[in-house]
Amino acid sequence: HMAMCDVWSRAGADDLALEAYKRTAEKFGHSKKVWMKYLEFLYSTGKLSEARQNCLPRALRLTDRRKHSLIATRAAKLEYKYGTVERGKTIFESLLASQPKRLDIWSVYLDEHINANKEDSDAVRSVFDRAVTLKLKPAKMKFFFKRWVNFEQSYGDAEHLDLVKEKAREYVMALEKSRRADDIGEEED
Repeated sequence: HMAMCDVWSRAGADDLALEAYKRTAEKFGHSKKVWMKYLEFLYSTGKLSEARQNCLPRALRLTDRRKHSLIATRAAKLEYKYGTVERGKTIFESLLASQPKRLDIWSVYLDEHINANKEDSDAVRSVFDRAVTLKLKPAKMKFFFKRWVNFEQSYGDAEHLDLVKEKAREYVMALEKSRRADDIGEEED
């Protein structure tokens, strides 16, 4: 079924491809792959309202709950690429509101946000700034600081790079201070 969808799509027969995707989605409604390809087809052919109002809600209704974040992440990426950046940002923000510790979602969000806002570094900095205020394990925080430093080296300036490095130092010092406090607390017990 998916092969026919691809054949019609590549041939430029969008109407036939759309019908093939609809039939495939009806038959294999539980499959995240089907919905992700269907969404990609709709976005790439400019059928944004169909994707937003029909396809995405049906995909989330018919697939297993564990697959929802993957489908929503794909929809957000497609919004950044074919739709509106603001709508893609909203999807990512709602995903992160319910799952703030998901590094994979943060990573995709940062990638898309950086690509869409190369001229507006402050918009990207605000996302990084929010990410580094989360209460996460040190390894995850290292990921954010490293990404932020790389961003500033590529798109920012020396002043902002120094600010990021200072924030990283402050984080490490606060972490060491809390570890020392924990060690002292254990010694007293």
